[in-house]
Amino acid sequence: MSWIVKPSRRTALAALVAAAGLAAAGPAPTQASSEFKLSVTIQGTGAGTVSDSGNISCPGTCSDSYTSGTKATLTATPGPGSTFTGWSGAGCEGTGTCTVTMSEDLTVTATFAPVPQQVLDVAVEGAGSVKATGAGISCPSTCSSSYPEGEEVTLTATPDPGSTFTGWGGACAGIPTNTCTVTMSKAMEVTAAFAPVSHHLLVSLEGTGSGTVGGNGGISCPGSCSASYIAGTEVTLTATPAAGSAFAGWSGACSGTGVCHLKIAADTAVAATFAPAPPAGGEPGAGGGTAGTSGGASTGSVTGAGTGSGAGTAAKAGPTPGEILARLLAALTPRGRGAKIGAILRAHAFTETLTALEPGTATVSWFALSRSARLGAKSKPKRVLVAIGGLVFATPGTGKLELVLTTAGQALLRHSRHVSLSARSTFAPLQGQNVTARAAFSLRR
Repeated sequence: MSWIVKPSRRTALAALVAAAGLAAAGPAPTQASSEFKLSVTIQGTGAGTVSDSGNISCPGTCSDSYTSGTKATLTATPGPGSTFTGWSGAGCEGTGTCTVTMSEDLTVTATFAPVPQQVLDVAVEGAGSVKATGAGISCPSTCSSSYPEGEEVTLTATPDPGSTFTGWGGACAGIPTNTCTVTMSKAMEVTAAFAPVSHHLLVSLEGTGSGTVGGNGGISCPGSCSASYIAGTEVTLTATPAAGSAFAGWSGACSGTGVCHLKIAADTAVAATFAPAPPAGGEPGAGGGTAGTSGGASTGSVTGAGTGSGAGTAAKAGPTPGEILARLLAALTPRGRGAKIGAILRAHAFTETLTALEPGTATVSWFALSRSARLGAKSKPKRVLVAIGGLVFATPGTGKLELVLTTAGQALLRHSRHVSLSARSTFAPLQGQNVTARAAFSLRR
């Protein structure tokens, strides 16, 4: 016997509803990953860019998609002459980097503004120029320029030839060098001063006599013995002996006994020597003698020429021209070497010690007659200065007279096998007439 169980109406209805629901829903779906969009906007009157480590580089690419939960970091970079003033949106603020976590679509705004400009004015006084690093100031052509606020500007002052930089004024006052750096926190004014180069001239008085030295530019010594002059200034100094004194000569930047002419190019010193005037009486008489020789290589005679009264006075004067020539001619044959042209050329100069019994100037010169090598004996002889030397005795005493070959003299001797020379010596006392002696001698190869 079989049993048939009939469900109740309530149970059957529940079963039908459950079956219908399963058929409609089908299998359970899989959850997909979510992405969100990050957008960047730029605003303000300045210029700049915003970028991240991915694809955003705005302006240009100003948005990108990120997986939910990703952290995106944005960096704002101002353009030249602009400044980044800050973030807004998506919780970002301040002027640093902006970091957002992507849980929804976000928009971030970056604002840029122009950097305030400050004006730098430069003035140049004198002969020179001022230039700033980079573009901008190049005075005296461009003496004003605007720079972003806070920028450092370095200025360099350069004097023109003949001038020197004397200092800064204005915002650079007190800077000891010719380079100055200013920070443009506000409008600035700078002055650069230049002045002509000047040098000092110092005059001193020497010797046992007395006298004065005067010159243009304020020299009146003793009293005012130094002055400053602009480079290139021409100065004339005149020495005036006092009564009972004689001017013995210049030393330092000047020489001789005439007027001293200088062109100032550096700090310069000049000394004027004064000596007691010799007692009144006769002047030096003639000096004469025979030039000393050795080895027979140099021959000649010395004759004196001069005027004076009193033989005793002539004996006290010195050196006589005859003494000068005799000693220098003898110097041509040191140690029996002979007066050979080669030896003379190698020596180039000769020095002899002389003693003067009164102040004066001793001079000596050699001359030769040279014919043109091209025209031979038919050409007219040319007088060539072969050697010259001199010595100033400021006071009676001993000094060394140096005789030096001239360039023309060296050339003549270098191309000659035999040469005849005439020598002339002069002693010029401070008081009285000059006396002169002459001699003739020869040199051989």
